[in-house]
Amino acid sequence: MQFINLYIRITLFVVYAYFGVWKIFGLSPAEALVTELYNKTLSSFLSIGSFLVILGIVEVLIGMGFLLITGKFLKLVICIFSLHTVTTFATLVLLPHTAFSPFPIPTLVGQYVIKNLALIGLVLVLHKTNTSLE
Repeated sequence: MQFINLYIRITLFVVYAYFGVWKIFGLSPAEALVTELYNKTLSSFLSIGSFLVILGIVEVLIGMGFLLITGKFLKLVICIFSLHTVTTFATLVLLPHTAFSPFPIPTLVGQYVIKNLALIGLVLVLHKTNTSLE
């Protein structure tokens, strides 16, 4: 079980840190999607440039948290992950034309969002194995 726990931690680190870094440097292929969702939700609060950098930093921190943090503080990482994941699923509701073509057939963007169900499963396993070790 320890190997599975380590594998999950490395996987989550790679996915979050790797994707987050590209947002920080303005090189993310998801930038258009994030910008469209941002325009529907947060555009009156801060600039898109700042938002993308903050989002990228948060994603890198989530990845680092999954890799490095154990015990009770892992719950904080899981909470931040949960907030991030909920916002990604907002695409399915707020941008259905981008996520489906036609409903219920997912576009590439829809598949990108729906795959987060697998990440949720990994985090649930990590949480369960972490709490059983406490």
